[in-house]
Amino acid sequence: MVEAGRVGGGPAAGRNPYHPSDARRAAWDAACEAEAELQKWYRFRSRAIAALAALLILAALLSILLVRGALNAKSPRGALTPNGAESPPGDRSAPRGIPPPARLDESERTPPVLPPRPRVRPARQAVERVLDVIRLVESGGRADPPDGDAGRSIGPYQVQRAYWADARVPWPYEAVRAEDAGRATVLAYWARWAPEALASGDIEVLARVHNGGPRGAARAATAAYWRRVETVLRREEADLD
Repeated sequence: MVEAGRVGGGPAAGRNPYHPSDARRAAWDAACEAEAELQKWYRFRSRAIAALAALLILAALLSILLVRGALNAKSPRGALTPNGAESPPGDRSAPRGIPPPARLDESERTPPVLPPRPRVRPARQAVERVLDVIRLVESGGRADPPDGDAGRSIGPYQVQRAYWADARVPWPYEAVRAEDAGRATVLAYWARWAPEALASGDIEVLARVHNGGPRGAARAATAAYWRRVETVLRREEADLD
């Protein structure tokens, strides 16, 4: 995460209470929009593949018809059999200059079966699960954890000021000390910088973006952070089993 300095003080007295749940809903709305775009892409891709398959089958049939026409034109009636030998005058069993009908392969008779379109939906359960684990990794799950990174990271999710600013949430930075506001801030950050991963539930990308910023998933330095998150995930799954 990008480093930023800590500021003191809470929300001003007399203001309306924060509504982090609104940001969480906005984050999920953004995820749903990303899902809709992906659905459009998959529908377009499936239609394009089906159209391409139909064109290939049509091209194969036209090629066969052209070959048959060329053979008919070159083989006058009664001149040669398909094997290249003259047909005896009284031989009615052998076709005279007409090649046998071409046989289509099964792949040409039957349109190709397209792979099933993957179901893309906001994997809320997986996202909520990784949020719980990130909180454990960042602050041990404590309700009022100490500030980290020499005071630059605060709250259960150890959010820095630059991270909070990039999330574009409507509450002050100090509000992320509360678990609900901190969690909603992380969701808003993901909705802006990793909408596809949020929509599909790609928890590795989400964890690495949380740790390394918008391009965190491509940074080698965030791989170790993901391993920590993954280890806790597996341990808790084993405990549930």
